[in-house]
Amino acid sequence: GHSIPTVTGSTFTANRAVGGDGGEKNEDDQKGSGYLGIGIGGGITSRAGCDLTVEDSIFTANQAIGGNGGSDNGSSFYHLGGGAGGGMASFSKLVLKGSTFAYNQAIGGSNATGGTSKVGLVGSALGGGLFTVEGEATVTDSTFHHNEALGGSGNSEGSGGSGYIGLASGGGIYHHVFRS
Repeated sequence: GHSIPTVTGSTFTANRAVGGDGGEKNEDDQKGSGYLGIGIGGGITSRAGCDLTVEDSIFTANQAIGGNGGSDNGSSFYHLGGGAGGGMASFSKLVLKGSTFAYNQAIGGSNATGGTSKVGLVGSALGGGLFTVEGEATVTDSTFHHNEALGGSGNSEGSGGSGYIGLASGGGIYHHVFRS
């Protein structure tokens, strides 16, 4: 089996995950997903396959900030300049108990350009307090207040592209499951 880390009675204050500015992926690059300038998990990030338990902890004024600029013209799905999980981001099973998330921010980047014929997110901000994807998330006896998801500005979609520009979703919690 694998171990499941447990964080207990801890405080995470004013930490930042900041995506880089600029960057370009074009049609000559390897096909697949394009992630450019992404800031994920200001306080904690738990990647896919890494289950996590957090108990009696405080997350205050942490930020996940997307980078500015950049473009994608070759990915089947792209995410440019996104900020996700100001306080915490989890890509696996999460158990969260008795914790407080306050004044955390997910901030989308600005001035990026999406693809010309694909689908994606440009300058998005997802989950000011908590961002979870795919894994089961159980949240009990926890408080979320004054968290923010702030979409970026000045972003654009390439001609023929389809996506979300400057999207802000889930000031407190954002959870997403991909469907095939």
